[in-house]
Amino acid sequence: MCRRNMRCRATLLESSRKLCDSDEMAIAFARARYISRKTGGSAARSAAYNARAEIGDERTGEVFYFKHRDAPEHHEVLLPENADAKFSDASALWNAAEAAERRKDSQVAREIVMALPANAEVSNEDRIELARSFALEHFVAKGLAVQLDIHAPHGGDLESERANWHAHLLITTRRIEGDHLSATKARDLAPDIRQAGARAFVAEGDEWGALWRDHQDRYFLSHGLSARVDAAATHAQEHIGPLRMRAAESEANERAREIARANGEAARDPEKVLEALTRNNATFSERDLDRYLSRHIFDEAERAVVHAKVLGHDETLALHERDTWEASGRFTTRRVRAEEREALREARALAEARHHKAVPESVRHRALAGKSLHEDQRAAFEHATAEGGLKIIEGRAGTGKSFTLAAIRDAHHEQGRRVIGLAPTNSVAEDLKADGFARASTVHAELFRLKNGRAIWDRTPW
Repeated sequence: MCRRNMRCRATLLESSRKLCDSDEMAIAFARARYISRKTGGSAARSAAYNARAEIGDERTGEVFYFKHRDAPEHHEVLLPENADAKFSDASALWNAAEAAERRKDSQVAREIVMALPANAEVSNEDRIELARSFALEHFVAKGLAVQLDIHAPHGGDLESERANWHAHLLITTRRIEGDHLSATKARDLAPDIRQAGARAFVAEGDEWGALWRDHQDRYFLSHGLSARVDAAATHAQEHIGPLRMRAAESEANERAREIARANGEAARDPEKVLEALTRNNATFSERDLDRYLSRHIFDEAERAVVHAKVLGHDETLALHERDTWEASGRFTTRRVRAEEREALREARALAEARHHKAVPESVRHRALAGKSLHEDQRAAFEHATAEGGLKIIEGRAGTGKSFTLAAIRDAHHEQGRRVIGLAPTNSVAEDLKADGFARASTVHAELFRLKNGRAIWDRTPW
């Protein structure tokens, strides 16, 4: 695997012809925050605002009214299994959430705001299902309730008063248990909160952008849509929301204009175009190149000139089919190929290392106690616990890879080795933790920790 592909840009944000209209692509912006009484927050107020509704706060006696605003494109309350139907009413849900909190500085809810795709081929139903399925997977399936509201682009008179398509997920901090909220918060699902001076922030907030990107791309692929999240902007841009955009010449608008200008200049430099196209993928097609150029260069003749320069650049390599040597229609760069060859060389050396001893048979037997592996699972177990420093197991969905991996992990634990679970996405890393890994993380997060001395891996030979 090319190491370049491990680079995760969690804030993959929009790049479009207009500052506030994303008509050409899906984007991966997601912002997470807590609704906290300490900073004047109210779950009832946030619920009323998101739903453009009227909700009274029974705790304080306040009434929050937002019916004068344009109604959301979609509103619903998603409840976990066995939750009382009364909580499908937003007022009942959030008053119960407020009543469950006793402290004056309580965090009464979580909110995630996600930018939604505005591509012509993506329907309103698609946007609803994208947001709903994301909420179900990450929160409702884990016992929390979510109020989902989808807002269309705001129709302000000034461009700076407009916002992209976006979804608000207002999430309970406690699980729903029948007709009441749990007596304790769902701490196992809480994000890492850190301090930056006097300001608290969600430390892994950027990871929601990566999760949202992956979720959208899976949905597009499974539904036969050609849309993909744009991961190829040379300069990352910002989701522009209405609250910060109250003047046409605001600082954020000017910053967005400058980024757009920088991306336009970069799109005319073949080397920077190649860098952008291979930042997250080892190869690209002519269609990928055309899509990238069309987002930043609007003159067709100029695009054609840059297109030819990119494909004719000394750094560009055309790829061919292994068996027939016919052109595959895909391209890479000399730098990417060199990185991949280096990765393969290192992998080969690791695989052939003789100091990585096999797990003794007696230890394997203890690790398998109480486990029943099928023939192919047993073969994978034997392979992964044999001598050698690199083992690869491949299997289709539903073949019991996780079950087999648990046995492999236990065998190495029994041998006295420390086992770390690494995954491409945060959701998979969380699954590894749920499956019994004492330590699990995303690949890019662990590499970041190692680089900055926040994590140390043992170097003692096995």
